[in-house]
Amino acid sequence: MEDSPLSDVSKWLLNDTATTFDTAILEDEAYEFSQASKTTLTVIITVVTLLGIVGNTMVIFIVIIFPDMHTLVNFSFANLALTDLTLLLLDGVPTAADTIGLKLSAKLGCAIPIYLQYVSRI
Repeated sequence: MEDSPLSDVSKWLLNDTATTFDTAILEDEAYEFSQASKTTLTVIITVVTLLGIVGNTMVIFIVIIFPDMHTLVNFSFANLALTDLTLLLLDGVPTAADTIGLKLSAKLGCAIPIYLQYVSRI
């Protein structure tokens, strides 16, 4: 059986454990991502999280500091930025930590969102 063109990619991502995209193989075996894919994923998640934190923090501070920005529309944008900032801190940071093996979401990430779900119920 010939390897598909994507088999090289699957070997790289899945530590050479899969040679084809056979669904029987995918259902029966658990895969561990290679170190290269973990590093790439960690860098991407970290960059997106950091850019989001910096950008959303800038929006909030600009709306708070400048009196000309105190309009209903800008307060709505600041509220959206605060919501996005909260999501980045509660989900982006633990996800980036999990990709390098720190298991931060198991220690911290699961408890806080579950707590917030119960507190925010009406």
